[in-house]
Amino acid sequence: MIDLNQRIEVFAQLGSFFKQFILGINNEHYLDASYFTKLEEAIARSRARNGWFTKENVHKALAAWGDELTEKNLKEWVGRYPNYNEPKHLRQVAVIMAGN
Repeated sequence: MIDLNQRIEVFAQLGSFFKQFILGINNEHYLDASYFTKLEEAIARSRARNGWFTKENVHKALAAWGDELTEKNLKEWVGRYPNYNEPKHLRQVAVIMAGN
């Protein structure tokens, strides 16, 4: 398992990617440009499978996550849990989500 700082960095990068995607900045040096194409295709597929996932709604969601997934926000959020890094027994948890 990667350490907390690495996880924060990865999620912050994801937030930056979402921001770039919404702003239409296809920076090939940041991430492989194919990720932008793949995300556009995934948005189109989600609309085809569920009418609530309009392009506009998905873009709003990505913009919101892009604003929230910053290193500062993530560190503040994790900081609210002072015992987070204490050793503990790991458990596997299944998340079952509605598909409709």
